[in-house]
Amino acid sequence: MKNFIVMSCILAVVALALLAGCATSSSSDPDPVVAEAESCFECHTGDTMLGNDILGAKAQYVNSGHYNGPRTLDPNYASTGHTWLFHGSNAMYANGTCGYCHTHQGFIEYVATPSVVANIGLGSQPGCFTCHEPHETGDFILRTQSAVTLVDTVTKFDKGKGNLCATCHQARTQASKGITATNTSPVSGFPGLISGSPYPVTPSATPPTPAPKNFQRWSSSSGMHHGPQADFITGANNWVYTKTTVTYQGVSKHYSTTAAPDSCVTCHMFEPAGRLGGTLQLGGHGMYLTGDVHGSEKDIIDVCKTCHVSTGPGSNWPTVVTATTFEDSNHTEGDIDGDGFTDDILVEIDHLKKALLTYFGESDNFLTLSYTLDGNKNYTGYSLFAATDGEAPVTDVHGGDYIPGSTYEWSRDWEFNGFSPVAVDFGVTLIPDAYPAMNKWQSQSFWNFKYFMEDRSAGIHNPKYAAQILYDALKNLFDNGVLTNVCFKPTDHALGTRPQ
Repeated sequence: MKNFIVMSCILAVVALALLAGCATSSSSDPDPVVAEAESCFECHTGDTMLGNDILGAKAQYVNSGHYNGPRTLDPNYASTGHTWLFHGSNAMYANGTCGYCHTHQGFIEYVATPSVVANIGLGSQPGCFTCHEPHETGDFILRTQSAVTLVDTVTKFDKGKGNLCATCHQARTQASKGITATNTSPVSGFPGLISGSPYPVTPSATPPTPAPKNFQRWSSSSGMHHGPQADFITGANNWVYTKTTVTYQGVSKHYSTTAAPDSCVTCHMFEPAGRLGGTLQLGGHGMYLTGDVHGSEKDIIDVCKTCHVSTGPGSNWPTVVTATTFEDSNHTEGDIDGDGFTDDILVEIDHLKKALLTYFGESDNFLTLSYTLDGNKNYTGYSLFAATDGEAPVTDVHGGDYIPGSTYEWSRDWEFNGFSPVAVDFGVTLIPDAYPAMNKWQSQSFWNFKYFMEDRSAGIHNPKYAAQILYDALKNLFDNGVLTNVCFKPTDHALGTRPQ
């Protein structure tokens, strides 16, 4: 008991010494342990300028997509008062190769090796120290600024601090390898579109190969996958239209300009001034260029005005000087969508997107696969049919519209996560498969459409390139009889002028 009391006293003295070492007040004691502890409070306190800057950056970060996952406009804004809804479940994945960008540990390991374990146990949310090294040099240096070779093995992304972003914000699959469909049969009236008994197969624990063969099944993770911004801004990895020669934009001026030496960082971390200054979503570590300011949506159009001026190098787009939103810059490339009007290129792009969304948002344009199982849970057959009860974004194909940034546009249906299970009774257990099967033409066009949607900049990263690949997607569907109508020009089915 006596030994216990002595030991307790010693521990108490040590604890008091440690507490004294963490005091924020200056001390005349030259003890190096105390001095080192005091240095922590340069950052870990709100009593210094640097400490306040770190707290501000953290407040912005927890309002960012990197922390909260993808966001969409709240369709019930009028009643809720919330401009945006965040889908936080997408912010962190620790399984498979997802972990090297979607966990703190995975990213650090990938930058250092570069490799990452298949599954990260107790993975933590990416945070400040995922991108920064705070203690190694004492100046929050970025963990990497190395150039990034993209998935096409040819294109190199090399823009200073933006290289850190490109480490994760790149495609995972090449277009030449990611489009596997070779079947050109139309969905409508296809012989495999059955309404009777399913195709029988020898009972097996393994799902049978679906018919018709050589169709491609698409899921939310199919294709280039999420976040291909580095590829998009450099104009790489789209499906290439070959019936006529197309000179693609390639590298965006938003990448090549010397006014944006750090590319992504230069624009997305721009600190707005005036009424937009200090907001938690816009710029800085929030990184959004469109965000919620006092309950209303605002654009940081001022970031464009740092380059686009009335005279000088940016004078080819001087109208942005008076713009208040990204869509009213009056920068035009002609009547691309063929509706008879020459609009801002971002408006033309939006029309092309809506036409594709109208088509790809209708689930009965595709084949859906379902399996039959016996009492031993062996697969005994499969069925292929149009998923007529899937979710359709609009009721009026030619007159319907979408809320910009709505769930239909940016998050759910175009990823094909939202199809309802198709209940078909053949007298046996039927297991529906939510992923649609597309033929060759659909898959080619869907690649470009999904690529544009995954970039999530509405075309701003590379406007002319965005218009070209969406135009090609629609033209391909027209050329091969897959699509015969679009919402903005239903009479003659003609697109406008391809931007060259």
